[in-house]
Amino acid sequence: MFIYIHVCFFLSLHVTLVVNVVKQSDYFMSDDWHLTVYSRKKQMVLGILAKRILETSPEWAAEYRYNILSHDILPNPPYLLFAFPCRLYLWKNSDASVDNILPNYNIDAYPILKPYSDKINVELEHIYCNTTFEFIVESWLGKIMDIKESPSNLDTSEQWLIESGLYTAIKGGKFATQLWREYREDIDY
Repeated sequence: MFIYIHVCFFLSLHVTLVVNVVKQSDYFMSDDWHLTVYSRKKQMVLGILAKRILETSPEWAAEYRYNILSHDILPNPPYLLFAFPCRLYLWKNSDASVDNILPNYNIDAYPILKPYSDKINVELEHIYCNTTFEFIVESWLGKIMDIKESPSNLDTSEQWLIESGLYTAIKGGKFATQLWREYREDIDY
């Protein structure tokens, strides 16, 4: 148990340090979403909050979203995804100043994320580290961003990605951590 907690703390610290600064064009942009996806043109298109909270509702998620965005602490990208082990909530082009906007999509996360939690031999309901859950969400979205064949081959539980336009927005995109790694590789030490 101690080793697991230590690894989660280390990974969380590492992810926080790496994700906090992203090179975009000729300036640095700070973002504190748990995960952020940039388009092929290096524009932020998706902010992701990934938490291991099991009991959620669309109303609760709408209030949580408003509380985060109303203080202008975090950017409001074109797509905003709140990922929880049981539900995924997606907002598309939502106004940050409007109180309690319900998500455009309210999706059962279990059939989408379970294959990824199975790969690391952990049940979604028994994840005790946010970093582990973020890894699962990042693995799933990474696969979606890198799909080479037709998106029509997506599972029926993921058709909302096409319907919402999110698939097109993130296809070929990169996570902020990938952009940061590429930027660091370009620096001449």
